Amino acid sequence: MLSKKLKRISPKLAAFLDYASPDLLEDDVEVLSSRTIGSNSTDFAKCFLFSYRNPAGKGSKKLPYYHLFPMVILLDAKPETILALNPFYLPPDRRKKLIDIAIAQLNNDIDDDEARSRIRYDMIKNYRNRYKDAFPCIKQYRRDLMGRVAIEIKPVMWREFYLGDISVLHESLFVGASRRKIWNDSMNISRKESRKK
Repeated sequence: MLSKKLKRISPKLAAFLDYASPDLLEDDVEVLSSRTIGSNSTDFAKCFLFSYRNPAGKGSKKLPYYHLFPMVILLDAKPETILALNPFYLPPDRRKKLIDIAIAQLNNDIDDDEARSRIRYDMIKNYRNRYKDAFPCIKQYRRDLMGRVAIEIKPVMWREFYLGDISVLHESLFVGASRRKIWNDSMNISRKESRKK
């Protein structure tokens, strides 16, 4: 059961987690302010979940669809924005490959709460063919449009959240298009990126 503190400061996020993963324990996650994500270099390539309900440009050609509860692996952080991977933009088989790569890149044992992946934006850019499926997942999030609370998901939980039963709920939380349409678009982006040199 998650802490009463989370339920008090972010009832929507707490309600979502209670529904998505009722067995999630307080020790499985860390509650923090979304404004502090990336303020410490040890945050990079860790996983964060937050709400993102009203992004700028929603419904436009630039942003025809978006994810209500992004669960992202942090790539970069600036005062106004964060750049991160949201693997839910991939169909499950491709998502599994990306998560396996991210876990294989952990700097410590998966059970270590402080472990983080070594995956970085430069690595993705420099090895386009290997990381082609990462490109459609790279998203920029404005801090002022993120919910004020974020949850750090420990590496030991990544497979459950990204690939287990919980993932089916996350897949359904896109606004503006069906997951099938989003996954098809992502596969097109992957193919184009793999051809670039």
